[in-house]
Amino acid sequence: MRNNAQPSDGRQIAVNDTASSPATEVKGVMLPITRVRMTARGASDTVAEFRAWADALPEAMRSMPIILDAAHHTACSSLLEVAREYGLRVLGVADGKLAPTAPACGLAVLPEDALMPTRARSTSSDGPASARNVQEKTVAAPASAAGGRSRVVQTPVRSGQQIYAEGGDLVVLGTVSPGAEVIADGHIHIYGALRGRAIAGARGDASARIFCRRFEPELVACAGVYNVADRMRGELNGKPVQVWLDGDDLQFSSLD
Repeated sequence: MRNNAQPSDGRQIAVNDTASSPATEVKGVMLPITRVRMTARGASDTVAEFRAWADALPEAMRSMPIILDAAHHTACSSLLEVAREYGLRVLGVADGKLAPTAPACGLAVLPEDALMPTRARSTSSDGPASARNVQEKTVAAPASAAGGRSRVVQTPVRSGQQIYAEGGDLVVLGTVSPGAEVIADGHIHIYGALRGRAIAGARGDASARIFCRRFEPELVACAGVYNVADRMRGELNGKPVQVWLDGDDLQFSSLD
């Protein structure tokens, strides 16, 4: 705030008045953060597993904020070295095996309830969903998850292009080429081949899905949970596929 003090000669002098305004404001926000959980049994294997995961990331994902988690005791310092090498931003660790060494590395320890997503969590114990195909009956695409207007792209999406449907679904009538990226706050429908990156539910909508006629992606993501090409090669490659989020895991099934 500014008060105008007027001296005897009539001039006005601006005076800062901080007495009635707080110097600090604290506001709660909900942000999409990627939780990276490593299941290797030994410390060296955990570091190697983390490095392999980071190495598989496309350049566009390198600066994303992450929370670290591990199934076995590992020194946070060794994981931070890998994170810095790849340009990843480690915000903290999940309370558990990494917690004892986190404070010395300047990392926050987040309790489990703070990391629980608002959506229902998966109860499957068969391993990571990204490593298996989950058979589900074909379902019709629900109405736009974001509740907005759909964007329709009638031409192929070329390498280097990025198409974003803000507040609604994205419909691509052609192919998404390698190196191209399509993003939507709602669902993504691709009636050609998906050979680039597709990111649905960009603002955190866990009900957003990806549908494509030919599944050959570099990366797919729903509400911040993603998977890269090397971990999706399998019997669904080249087929009509839908991708959706179940708990913390991406699921894949054929549309045939």
